[in-house]
Amino acid sequence: MQDPNPPLDESWVSYAYWENTTGKPITSFKTTWTVPPAPQTQLSQTLFLFNSILNAPPDPSGTLNGILQPVLQWGISAAGGGQYWSIGSWYVDTDSNLQLCPQLTQVEEGQDITGVMTLTGQSDDGFTYTCEFEGYPDSSLTVENIAELKYCSHVLEAFVRSDSKKWELPAIKDCSQYPNTDKTAFSSIEIETGGEIQEVQWTPAIKDPSCGSHAIAVSASEVDIYYRSDPS
Repeated sequence: MQDPNPPLDESWVSYAYWENTTGKPITSFKTTWTVPPAPQTQLSQTLFLFNSILNAPPDPSGTLNGILQPVLQWGISAAGGGQYWSIGSWYVDTDSNLQLCPQLTQVEEGQDITGVMTLTGQSDDGFTYTCEFEGYPDSSLTVENIAELKYCSHVLEAFVRSDSKKWELPAIKDCSQYPNTDKTAFSSIEIETGGEIQEVQWTPAIKDPSCGSHAIAVSASEVDIYYRSDPS
């Protein structure tokens, strides 16, 4: 049996993140993006595009501890799926705690989707959050009494299933295995801490530059992730 996923952030390709240093917890994090065209080459790749909140920094030299994420997925994962786009919510931590929404929902190219995470409770036992795609009730997931989530991110993640049922990293060796478009724009980004909207500054990072994939912080409300090098 194949492992459901590679270790938490080892399969991240490119991303941008922001650390909450306001002294108030993140109460809401919302982002809209468009389902991209399918990859031109469809093999055994799995692609994730998501916004997320984490309880530790996504340091390129480190390992994440826990992450809550509304995920747009191409391919197969622990949540299911196939050679089509689908959406669902995940919570994963390094204690092998995996929580999933009731089921994935298939979506079509060109659809606008909005992933939102909301703080719904706080006590001595920890923090409670909901995660969902707006308008898709089956995508909703609630996680209770976890560590505070302090880091926001927008991420392109990719991995490939090999014949030996192991994950291959770096994953994408044929750049046509990415969506058949230049980029995905994460837009209409809105982050609230203590109920107040924050003007954030995104920090781009790259883990696997094999195809020239990279993130650009366009503004506080938009992060673009390019799948390949800029055309020249």
